[in-house]
Amino acid sequence: MTQSTFGQISEYQPDVEPYNTYEQRVRVFLRANKIDDDVAVDVFLSIIGAANFFLLASLVSPDKPTDRSLGDLLAMLRNHFSQKRVTIAERFRFHDRSQKEEESVAVFAAELRRLAAYCKFGHHLNQALRDRFVCGLKNVRIQKKLLIVDDEELTFAAAVEMATTAETVEEGLNNLSVSGRPDIRKVLPKKISICYRCGKDGHWANDCKHRVTVCRRCGKRGHLQAVCRSSKLFQKSSTVPVKNIMNQGVGEEKDDGSSDEDLSIFQVNSASDSPPPILVTAQLNGCPISMEVDTGAAVSIVSKRVY
Repeated sequence: MTQSTFGQISEYQPDVEPYNTYEQRVRVFLRANKIDDDVAVDVFLSIIGAANFFLLASLVSPDKPTDRSLGDLLAMLRNHFSQKRVTIAERFRFHDRSQKEEESVAVFAAELRRLAAYCKFGHHLNQALRDRFVCGLKNVRIQKKLLIVDDEELTFAAAVEMATTAETVEEGLNNLSVSGRPDIRKVLPKKISICYRCGKDGHWANDCKHRVTVCRRCGKRGHLQAVCRSSKLFQKSSTVPVKNIMNQGVGEEKDDGSSDEDLSIFQVNSASDSPPPILVTAQLNGCPISMEVDTGAAVSIVSKRVY
């Protein structure tokens, strides 16, 4: 019967974790599963991945990786990956790190711990972590709460705990406000449609005061000219004499005074029989020419005597 395995070790990725951490995990995995030294090399080579296997093969050449002990292989990888780091560059990356838009407080704190591992802060590690954590928070409200806490009381662990609690509370309140928001479609009353008689809302067409008004566009009763849908224009009879002046604003379209439809206008109907034009004889370069007097209109309401 095959013995079950405790845990799992993936291939080493330099961008994810430092090599010394990976080496510790490998030793813990081998010890937890009671793997003997004679097979430990084979197990290790089978889990480090193709790229790392090729690297070891190059480092031990002309020997084979399987010809070396586990200690030798681990030491070779340690010397290869443990390159000297520039402290000021590592601290720059640490102090330049801020909480990302979709990043939680817990993840942000863990990333700061990872970056601080190469900064050599020594006894000032906790203070450096706390200061960068508070300065790098994206939530200004949580940041202000931490800034008013006494410096002696606000450790890195305390700052992370307070920020995590505040973040959880805000997320809960946001969820409640979204779920408790009423559906406006159920609250707002049904809007009355636009009246086709006058073009306004707030009443039904049957209650509109213009239901008996005569339209000046089509001549039909029941709506204003502004909302007329007819393509034919209404034309009145033109057989009345010129002196007949009608005040057309009183008996027809009338509104509440809020539009131009309420203004009274005067209309001069055209005459059925046009009078003959007024002709005068003018001299043009010594030549008599008959010309029509331009009075500015075909007809006039001003008498000849007054004119």
